[in-house]
Amino acid sequence: MRSAAGRVALGLGALWLTACNSPNANPDEVIALQVTTPRTLVMEQNDTINIARMTLWGTALNLAGDSIASVIIWRCADTTAAVIDSFVPYIDGLTTSGTARIQASTAGLLSPVLNYSLRPRTDTIIFAGPDTMRVLTTETQSAALNVEVETYNPAGPLTGRVVIYSIVHPVFANVASRTVEFPNGWLSDTIVTAITGQPSVPPVIQRVVGQPSPDSAIVVVAATRPSGRAVPGPGAGFIVRFDP
Repeated sequence: MRSAAGRVALGLGALWLTACNSPNANPDEVIALQVTTPRTLVMEQNDTINIARMTLWGTALNLAGDSIASVIIWRCADTTAAVIDSFVPYIDGLTTSGTARIQASTAGLLSPVLNYSLRPRTDTIIFAGPDTMRVLTTETQSAALNVEVETYNPAGPLTGRVVIYSIVHPVFANVASRTVEFPNGWLSDTIVTAITGQPSVPPVIQRVVGQPSPDSAIVVVAATRPSGRAVPGPGAGFIVRFDP
């Protein structure tokens, strides 16, 4: 830890540290405020940051670097978001765009201002094509597994959302024993939605050369909001049947 005249903010990846200039050996004196943030400062309308996975929190430290009890106050300087309780970093997004400036304080110390970007809430994932398909004997891969990510306010597709596809059936003891796969050679694939709310290139699953194909495979899709909450998805997922 280091100190400097006045207040100093140290960026440590996703950690921010604010220290006072005249620390002493009193183990009960707060000499630093450490704030941990997510790597991407994004929040969505009607979604509350920090409820699910504690993605934003603050800690008061003494000279030894140990966490000590101290009341940490959280404030938002903008109307784009609201701090539900100033004593707990639960921040609720109120709009679909703009910036929310969040700051913590304790014992006369102020954290750096955290600039959150607001965006429409990721409300749902829907099928954007057939959810059941067949791979004929002469074919090596399925048709496109296409989904669309949408918001309800304003209604429409969402770009830039991360969606994870996973093969959940059959269950394989390890990757090496797989009989179906994504083109990347794994049992999962990650895409980012385009302006249509759909993948630019929707994933497919394919037979593994030299392995007997299963009768069927199930692929589920998942996405999360910045708070860590799961986005409601399309039920049981895609069902892909393989002819021998």
